Amino acid sequence: MKPVFGQAQCSHNTPMTGAYILILFNPRKQLIKVGKLGKIDFLKGYYFYIGSGMQNLEKRVLRHQSKHKKNKWHIDYITNKFKFIDAKLFPSSKRLECQIAKILGKNLMMIKDFGCSDCRCQSHLFYSPEIITNFKKFGIAKFI
Repeated sequence: MKPVFGQAQCSHNTPMTGAYILILFNPRKQLIKVGKLGKIDFLKGYYFYIGSGMQNLEKRVLRHQSKHKKNKWHIDYITNKFKFIDAKLFPSSKRLECQIAKILGKNLMMIKDFGCSDCRCQSHLFYSPEIITNFKKFGIAKFI
């Protein structure tokens, strides 16, 4: 599967690491069981998931694009049902996903407890009825 997101070049063929924002589209309102979180009512619209790939960023995003995978993380339950639009990559050797999630949480509706069972964030999944492609307006430019 070829990635549909822009690729940054890494020196010495080392895998890129860092954080990402998945942009997903839910075509209709639907109730989806998400592991131990239970059933969640997802509105029609755009969802933005913040995650990290500290071993291989590109490989992690490619996994999310796949429709044929075992449900391992919360995000796996919806990537099988939503349309993958794009991924914004934030190459870094530091873990940035929680900082980015906190910024988006101040600007977008959050899906409580989604994707953050390994941190203290309120959520790593956010909703908007309209697509957002310019995340700089939220103050994320310092990570780009």
